[in-house]
Amino acid sequence: MERIANIILRYRILFFVLIGLLTGLFGYYAIKSKTDNSIEVWLKCNDPKLDYYYDFIDKFGDDEFLIIAMDGDDIFNGKKLKLINDIAMRLDAVRGVRGVISLASVYKEKLSAPYFKEVLKKNKARPVLEVFKESILDDPMYVNNVISSDGETTAIIATVAKGSPEARKELVKETREILRVVETENNMKNFFLAGPSVVNTELDRMSQKDMRTFTPVMFAVALIILVVLFKNISGVLIPAITIGINIIWTMGLFVMFGNKMNMVSGMLIPLVFIISLATTVHILNRFYQEVMLSGDRRESILKTVKYICVPCFLTCVTTSIGFLSLVVSDVTPVKATGIFMAAGIMMSFFVCITLVPGMLSLFPEWMSRPFMNIQKERSSINQGFKGVYGLIGKFVKNNTIYVFFFSLVFVGVAIYGVTKIDAESSIFESFPESSEITRSTEHIEQELMGLIPMDIVVDAGNMGSVFQPDVLLKMEKLQEYLKGIPEVTKSVSVVDYVKHLNRLLNKDNLDNPVVTKDKAIDYVKLASLHGDSIVASLYTENYNEGRVSVRMKNVGSSRYKLIVNDIEGFIKENFPLSVSCAITGIVPLLMDMQGYLIESQIKTFTLAFILIFICIALLLKSARVGMMSMIPNLIPIAITLGVMGYMDINLDVATIMIASVAIGISVDDTIHFLYRFKEEFRKDGEHYLAIQRTLSGVGRALIFTTVVATCGFLVFCLSSFKAIQYFGLLTAITMVSALVSDLFILPSCILLFKPKC
Repeated sequence: MERIANIILRYRILFFVLIGLLTGLFGYYAIKSKTDNSIEVWLKCNDPKLDYYYDFIDKFGDDEFLIIAMDGDDIFNGKKLKLINDIAMRLDAVRGVRGVISLASVYKEKLSAPYFKEVLKKNKARPVLEVFKESILDDPMYVNNVISSDGETTAIIATVAKGSPEARKELVKETREILRVVETENNMKNFFLAGPSVVNTELDRMSQKDMRTFTPVMFAVALIILVVLFKNISGVLIPAITIGINIIWTMGLFVMFGNKMNMVSGMLIPLVFIISLATTVHILNRFYQEVMLSGDRRESILKTVKYICVPCFLTCVTTSIGFLSLVVSDVTPVKATGIFMAAGIMMSFFVCITLVPGMLSLFPEWMSRPFMNIQKERSSINQGFKGVYGLIGKFVKNNTIYVFFFSLVFVGVAIYGVTKIDAESSIFESFPESSEITRSTEHIEQELMGLIPMDIVVDAGNMGSVFQPDVLLKMEKLQEYLKGIPEVTKSVSVVDYVKHLNRLLNKDNLDNPVVTKDKAIDYVKLASLHGDSIVASLYTENYNEGRVSVRMKNVGSSRYKLIVNDIEGFIKENFPLSVSCAITGIVPLLMDMQGYLIESQIKTFTLAFILIFICIALLLKSARVGMMSMIPNLIPIAITLGVMGYMDINLDVATIMIASVAIGISVDDTIHFLYRFKEEFRKDGEHYLAIQRTLSGVGRALIFTTVVATCGFLVFCLSSFKAIQYFGLLTAITMVSALVSDLFILPSCILLFKPKC
């Protein structure tokens, strides 16, 4: 270690230049970061359901959409239809919009349709719009689609091409601008904008907002704590510089490999911030202790590197392992965040261990003097193990068994809470209840239809065509079954149109003719004559496949899973083997995500636990010490997961990382404690005295790094996402409980098991 310390000081200028060049390189990529929260990024590569979903889009057209809804009891008048048409025309001109359907477009199609012209002739005495209203409210293709059943809410629905997050953002931006202009021109404000495209754009916006919020707030909090801790310029300036560099390096590396930010990877910056700050604080704390004792700055720097390099390296390695364990996760953003977080931590160790000693050697002595004076005053207090750290040591010695016993009881209570945790993925859980997107979605779901799309693709197979009477009958029964599901607000298929047209064309015939295959095909061919172009999206050109397009209310993935299982059971019982049905869309994709969450939590935590145990055992050269060190680190995790269960916090894309991140971070204090204990134990072989000296030596740094980290994680509570807020709160709880475990439970374990370090 002395050789490494000498190299760092001798070649400090070279290290400065190297770090400066790399910072410029990574900074070039960091400023190019982009954001993508579309559902596809959360699924693993080569997911068969995702592949089938893409095939479905190729056959039936794009499934992504946005909706503009408006209310009024005067929707069916010329002025309002003109306004709807104006909005639809402007929206249709926006890049990325494949097509727009609205009450106005249906009205225009109907007016030019031969059949509707005949209807108008028979109703000459009635206003055209009144006839149109009666016709449209009697048509299952449009009710609870472009018009509500009471005729007082209408929707302008734009089908959107799959595109990049930037294209989607621009599309939603232009749509909002259209509504702003229309509101200004018509002095009205009763529009509601929602749909998957809007949700994805809003998720991206909120992710970017979080990144802009977290960093300055965390810097402000850290600077205040550093001033309180060190009371000098170097103790504030050095951490600020190293943290800034480490953030740039991590972000640059992340973007360099073609990754985009999302609600999970957005945590890279605050996590690197906290871990870099903790490492820097431990280095500075040891340096100030050494310089207070010897007064020789160069000698103090050499001793600091010699004694702090290994424990800091160990903490970075174990924390990296905690994050790297996320590589086995099937949730792609979680995996990417784990990989680049691990890389960022190891890079931060290099920056801290080279840059901090180098800067300390160049900074003038007066920058550290205020701290040293305080330390000299306090050094006398610590004699005889007085003060708070002496009290902790004495308390543990006098109550060793009780501390250990009550910790086990506490863990038992926490474990019961763990059994109450549920895995749940809900798109709208990310948004605050007061947000515009939440209010718009709730209104549209209540008045018109659900906004979560699901499709059931019916393949006629050997029967040759979905227009076979038997197949149509099965599809009709399926739709009747769907009506009994509360979360299903609407389902549409060719059956609806064939039945509607058959009734319409034969309303004077009491014995409606049986619908044959040929007649059903003729009916859909007549769709254009009736002004019903929407029908073409419900079947393939060769008639082999048809879709039952379903719209569902937003509920959690657990409820979706039950619904889909029930639908699959109905299909299995009621459809012949020659007709296959496949469920696709966002709903089954969300179900996949839920399965990934449960599997990932188990796999990542197990891997993290095993690897961290092995790492500590090897580096401390004792399997017994390694196993003992895991006891105080499992307790904070049990407490954190128990809190999740008792507070009904679900396991989702953000909280899935809790266990692995918690064990990776909480073990840091344990390593610093054990490494210092090992150093002190060599002096006289007395466990209790070594514990007291260890508490006096690293207790201050442990407390302050925990305070910094806890405050940093609590900044996550400012996030726009509920899941990230929970992550911050839970990780803060982990840090506090980890500190308590290391100050009380770890010493009690040492006194009970008496390891020979």
